[in-house]
Amino acid sequence: MPDVSGDDVLDELRERGIECRVAMVTAVEPELDIIGLGFDDYLQKPVDRDTLLETVGRLQRRSTYDDTVAEFFAAARKQALLSESDDPTITDSAEFSALESDLASLRDDLDDVVADFDDADYEVLFRQLSGPDGDTDDG
Repeated sequence: MPDVSGDDVLDELRERGIECRVAMVTAVEPELDIIGLGFDDYLQKPVDRDTLLETVGRLQRRSTYDDTVAEFFAAARKQALLSESDDPTITDSAEFSALESDLASLRDDLDDVVADFDDADYEVLFRQLSGPDGDTDDG
């Protein structure tokens, strides 16, 4: 795009309220100014068709994962709160049973999404869970 910068395109997307995954494709070496930019992946030209398609697929999987995780945790929190109730009519209700069914379905959906992840997905999603030496922080 010779007349418009990627930064300007990102700004325009956000100003219009367009929420989408963005892969920036550029000939520019990444510098510190990318920290403030709202993109999800950064590809340096030249980019072949396969790499572009893999990136788009990865971003689609991430969106599905993010949305499903948010739904899962919202449902899990509701289920946990209601399970603590002293009122047995709550946990015996059709609504509570439907919530538990939804939770099981969301868990299955997450399993399906994660099963489609490739090494690059795992690296991006879980890189920050490990310490600087690559060990997890759980001991």
